[in-house]
Amino acid sequence: MIKKLIVALALILIIPIGVKAHDDITADYKVREIAGYMENYPEYQQIEMTYNYLKETVEYDYTFRKNAYTTYGAVIENSAVCQGISFAFYEILTWLELDVNIMIGVVDGEMHAWNFVILKSSGRGYFVDITFDLVSGRKDYFMVSELRGRFVTFFLY
Repeated sequence: MIKKLIVALALILIIPIGVKAHDDITADYKVREIAGYMENYPEYQQIEMTYNYLKETVEYDYTFRKNAYTTYGAVIENSAVCQGISFAFYEILTWLELDVNIMIGVVDGEMHAWNFVILKSSGRGYFVDITFDLVSGRKDYFMVSELRGRFVTFFLY
């Protein structure tokens, strides 16, 4: 974690900051801040806390702004689409040193992104789709072992 902080500080000092670089650094700082609140909890709670945080703070962006596809849109502007939400979930859990992937595929004929986490304690993998639960107001896609037939996966990121 210290190494990542040193790299982030080096970027601030060395690279001329344009809008993109500044947004990345700002989002990374916020991701580390969010992860910091969860560091001392067991892995399952860290996953659930991250899920709950994003579900409670992010609104689905129906305008599809440029930042809606980024972690910055999710954690700084609190407005994102599936890609931005999945990236934010991925980055927070990565800071917590958990095994997480981003899934990209098609759901009901539309491109979609969601996550896949592997619990270190059991080695079992679970799907997490914050976007679907955010839009529906339910918790149907948190830590599910298999996805319903409407998901077609292209690749893991």
